[in-house]
Amino acid sequence: MLLPIDIVLAILLISVFAAGIRAGFFSTLGTFVGLIAGAVAMPYVLPRVARSIPSDTWRGIAVFAVAIGLLALMSGIGSSIGHVVRRGADRLRLGGIERLLGGGLALVCTAVALSLTAAGVITSGIPVLSQSLASSQVIQGINRYAPQPVSDAVARLRAQAFDNAGIPTLKGLFEGDGNTGVNEGNSIIGGNSTPAIDANDPKVQAASQSVARISGIAPACSTMSSGSGFLMADDLLITNAHVVAGVTAPLVELPGEPARTGSVIYFDPVNDLAVVSADVNAKPLSLDDSTIANGSAGVVQGYPYGGPFQSVPARVLSTERDAVPDIYGDSTANRSLHVLQARVEPGNSGGPLLDQNGEVTGIVFAKAQERADIGYAMTNDEIQPVLSRVSVGNQPVSTGRCLAQ
Repeated sequence: MLLPIDIVLAILLISVFAAGIRAGFFSTLGTFVGLIAGAVAMPYVLPRVARSIPSDTWRGIAVFAVAIGLLALMSGIGSSIGHVVRRGADRLRLGGIERLLGGGLALVCTAVALSLTAAGVITSGIPVLSQSLASSQVIQGINRYAPQPVSDAVARLRAQAFDNAGIPTLKGLFEGDGNTGVNEGNSIIGGNSTPAIDANDPKVQAASQSVARISGIAPACSTMSSGSGFLMADDLLITNAHVVAGVTAPLVELPGEPARTGSVIYFDPVNDLAVVSADVNAKPLSLDDSTIANGSAGVVQGYPYGGPFQSVPARVLSTERDAVPDIYGDSTANRSLHVLQARVEPGNSGGPLLDQNGEVTGIVFAKAQERADIGYAMTNDEIQPVLSRVSVGNQPVSTGRCLAQ
């Protein structure tokens, strides 16, 4: 269903295309460099504005007004610089080509700026507006259909600007010696390895409908974070504690559903697990209760860098029990975990590790410090006890201190 905000955004995109044709390439370039600079500045400005205003109603109005003002200021500065450069283009008589390029550039830059700005506003938790932007088909279309290199670059920029949670890096749990049969960039070698899982397999694709992007603002630190999670029971999503640390009202975004504001009803910083309650329609994923053999193929699903959904291949190198630091680095606790050959990135935290049947075999929580292609997922032995401790009726709990403190 087309939301009112989608109509506004569609009109905006048509208008900027026409304005870009009128202004030409160089003037447009200056304007949108300024716009993107304003969008990048938002994570440093908007959380502080939100923190300074206690009223939910006035906080939303103030944050929105400051966001618009910041974009207008920076685009004005960029436009002034672009006008100076354009005088040289007029002397070269580039004419229609320069103007058509201006329209195309205006459209592309506006789409990028909208994606970045939407990310900042969504995680700011502004009543109505955050949910509307998260549910916007225009914003989702920009993120979904952008060329992969552009999409990855925007997602990384968004993560650097807005994401404070990141993903923990662990050192010393994986040793790539000759016994593993693994070299960086290559698959595991050995008779026990199973064929890779196709990310387009119907069971795997069906499971993706229950994998959510979870984001929010930690008011005490004026920081934003984004990660992944999945349905473990009706209206209950499990994620990592470091994703929602200090966050009071996480936003839950599931494929094909309006965004929902949830509440954290379980928070365990020692074992890095949390549960978010939200009124959603997606079905819970099943846990695979079988023993996962070394060499088993899997799929990691989630929202790397807070960007579009991705499903990437994985392979279980080993399953072991190791001492792992808590999310604040204050203590350690033993956890049952899978060592994975998979590229996990910030934003994958809390996403599921799935088998060929689309069943959960673990929850991603960290990556190796030594190698980019090694990640870690807690096994279902860590997830199962949480299932018995929570229900939809549970009251919200404290989410501890944010990671920046």
